[in-house]
Amino acid sequence: MIRQPLHLPNGAGTWTMTEGDHLTSIIKRYSKPEEIAASIAFLLGDESRFMTKQEIYVDGGWMEANYVA
Repeated sequence: MIRQPLHLPNGAGTWTMTEGDHLTSIIKRYSKPEEIAASIAFLLGDESRFMTKQEIYVDGGWMEANYVA
């Protein structure tokens, strides 16, 4: 989660995360834009050339911490 206003897909306006939302991730902080950019740079670079069909979550553990079976 990057701390920023998010546009709702239905065009209803904007939604801003509350101060406690970042506490639901394993790392317990918002991500920095450069952390997301580094992941994208890795995927675009030669280091990832052997990777195929992967889901990579760059979310500070938010999906893992909020997983409901």
